[in-house]
Amino acid sequence: STLTVDSGITIKTGAAGGGGTVGRADATAGVLLKGTVQANTGGSIVISGTNWQNQGLIQANGGSVYLDGTFTGANFGKINVGSSAMYLRGTLDNTNNTFDLGVAGNTGNLSLNGGTIKGGTITSTTAAKLVAGSGTLDNVTLNTDLDIGSTVTVPTTLTVNAGKQVNFNSYFG
Repeated sequence: STLTVDSGITIKTGAAGGGGTVGRADATAGVLLKGTVQANTGGSIVISGTNWQNQGLIQANGGSVYLDGTFTGANFGKINVGSSAMYLRGTLDNTNNTFDLGVAGNTGNLSLNGGTIKGGTITSTTAAKLVAGSGTLDNVTLNTDLDIGSTVTVPTTLTVNAGKQVNFNSYFG
């Protein structure tokens, strides 16, 4: 089964925070986002599904977005998190794909928070970068800077392209 959020529909947190999950918490059903998912100040939204797809907009206006379940870089769609938080806790299968953190002008970072990125290249056409609190980078090429705040597992290879930096920090954010 698949949950479809159609175009013209916005799912958002309230002005005073709160939150919820779009999809199933156990990530056993598909999710097709054609509308907008919006985490406002103080709120959080979890997107969770099997091979979920974003054909709409994932937006954080001072809130947090948690990416659970499984999805591909090719099906990630438009994002805009600015200085808000976007956390990868699920699996991004980026095999044979280039995933641009700066897609659609996004300037917010992607924080690896126990999640996994499999294969492909991670790049950024804006100031957005990859920040890893914990998680797995499996056969990934980085064409963007990486900040590591804790433990990152590399089961096969991690390639960092020339001119890019890997910074080891004692913080996560």
